[in-house]
Amino acid sequence: MGGLGYGVYLIHEPVLRLLDSLGVLAEAAPGMTFLVSAALVAVPTVLLAWLSSRTIETAGPKLLATIDGSGNARDYYPHVDGSRASSGRE
Repeated sequence: MGGLGYGVYLIHEPVLRLLDSLGVLAEAAPGMTFLVSAALVAVPTVLLAWLSSRTIETAGPKLLATIDGSGNARDYYPHVDGSRASSGRE
């Protein structure tokens, strides 16, 4: 659950607003009403945070690794002489 913390933080508000706009959440009240609303928000939030951690958060660093600090395509083989590599000779 600790790895999902930031995703839960980011996703819970849109989930809460969506469920409220759909009329799923009850009016604010103490006791069981709060617990039911919390469960209705927590379940999709945790599932979406998990999905985000497996897709977006995994692909993001890999995508960022393809560019260097100046925004250009990263040269993974700077030690290889361009003329030798293009001619096929090593």
